[in-house]
Amino acid sequence: MATKQAKQDIKTLLRQPEVWIGLVTALVVLFFALKTAPVQTIKNYISGLIPKQKMVSPVPETAPTATPAPTAVVKKPLPAIKTLADTSGSNRVTVLNGDSFWTISKRVCGTGVYFEALQERNDYMSLHAGDEVEVECHY
Repeated sequence: MATKQAKQDIKTLLRQPEVWIGLVTALVVLFFALKTAPVQTIKNYISGLIPKQKMVSPVPETAPTATPAPTAVVKKPLPAIKTLADTSGSNRVTVLNGDSFWTISKRVCGTGVYFEALQERNDYMSLHAGDEVEVECHY
């Protein structure tokens, strides 16, 4: 009987506009408080709510070992980027075995980003070794 009465009390309470006005007001205040508060303040507050636990390393602790001496780093010169000579605005390139528009763009223009422009310029043709394609290194 008490359960039925409690359900009836909740229904009556939810029909009162003051309850809904208070709930909406609390949500709006919470929203603006979170929106305007610095992120670090919110993190500090949340971290205070969570109990601290000792962090366990997945790697077992071992006795310290001697640090190896640093080795010399040999810098190799970067290969030069091949670019097209701007003579007529476009060049023809012979397709090699296993080439794609991406590899042609990377080989001729220095980057593969022009592959879509190369596809469009060559009418989306299928590539076969020995074919010639027109290459322009711009969009």
